[in-house]
Amino acid sequence: MEQTRNEYFLALWIILFFLLTLFISPIIPLLRFYEILSIDNLFFYTSIILMFLYVITLMKRNKSEFKFQINQLSFLTILLFLLILLIQLIYLLSIKHHPEYIREYYFRIFTNTFLMSSVMFFLGLNINVLNNIIKIKSIKSIVFIGFWLYVFFIFYGISINSYLGVFGFRIYYEPEFNYLNIADSFVIYAILTIALIQKVRNKIFVFVIALIASFALASRTSTVFFGLSIIMYITFILFKNNKSKVVKTEVLKNIFIIILLFIVSVFIYLNYFDITLITNSRLWNLISNGGADNSLEVRNYLLLEGIEFLKHHWLTGAFGEEVYNLGPGTYIHNWFSFLGAYGIIPFMLSLIIMVLTTVKILKLFLSHSDSPIIDFLFVFNSFVLFSIWFSRAYTYEYIWFTLIAISLFRTVPPLERGLKSKKCYSKKDE
Repeated sequence: MEQTRNEYFLALWIILFFLLTLFISPIIPLLRFYEILSIDNLFFYTSIILMFLYVITLMKRNKSEFKFQINQLSFLTILLFLLILLIQLIYLLSIKHHPEYIREYYFRIFTNTFLMSSVMFFLGLNINVLNNIIKIKSIKSIVFIGFWLYVFFIFYGISINSYLGVFGFRIYYEPEFNYLNIADSFVIYAILTIALIQKVRNKIFVFVIALIASFALASRTSTVFFGLSIIMYITFILFKNNKSKVVKTEVLKNIFIIILLFIVSVFIYLNYFDITLITNSRLWNLISNGGADNSLEVRNYLLLEGIEFLKHHWLTGAFGEEVYNLGPGTYIHNWFSFLGAYGIIPFMLSLIIMVLTTVKILKLFLSHSDSPIIDFLFVFNSFVLFSIWFSRAYTYEYIWFTLIAISLFRTVPPLERGLKSKKCYSKKDE
């Protein structure tokens, strides 16, 4: 009885932590921006409380319950995470006499890794607990309600503070507003919501709504890679569930019709609205001019500078060195920034882990047709890989969730294994 109660509370703290990270915390800045609600440091203090409750609950468990099954892949992932924390700490302690802005930059990256990346890592460590509780109907309902609240607040932002950009359908932010964090959090939450839906038709409907909302949040990386990941996911599902050639042909026809309808809708829209809103947009420049806008030009410049940097620091890395050259945040915006920061050994280790986790989740996805958590991990992993190889950098915290979660994920939870073995044992006794 005591064990069951402890398991219940552990699951409760973890799901609350998950909702806090991907739903509550990102929505608070939006509410503050809309002047509806202003709460400072909610994530920090709530995280401390939840972590304290989690540790207290763990301490109440029996010693026999502390068997934490670590396989080789998860061991490598934990080792890599601790290694980069150690490297960051060594660099941080070595710059005591440097200018204040440099010390602040190093401290900011270290705290982001130590706090946000650790939170993602912690949630990933508890993936099998999430797998158990995500099947509960009431939890599913909470996730669905949270998604529609997310969408409501995004559309509300458009109605009160719209930006005259592409389609005139975007929230206008103040320059210091961190919209990237909100956009990524919403996309990941939308991925979970779509994974929990059973019918493909309903998945597509929610995907379209989420894609429009993501577009309104103005992050091209989040929108484009979310779209690619979900389209790939739905295509896999349709082909996986329909093995006959005739049905596969019908699936291809339906996909073609959807794409054609989308293109026709765009052309119809262009006939009724100011085309300059389209042609002056960043997304249009990305498609038509090969990325000739300010943001991408800066990224291309950083890429060229980063390649020169890698030529001199590929072996041992030079964490945070970009602040001395071009200023804070001027690293390559892809995973090669990880090589520049930590050197060839951590970089190669990260590649090995990425390949192994991707192969593992792909095999699980292809062999299981009714597991929402496997679907979630498959799409989340695709989204993260697209992001880090084409747009995000070594500071991207979500990568740590997918790496450790996939490496630790088990299709049959330990409790169910124990019950099955007991049943087999009792039958033999009889």
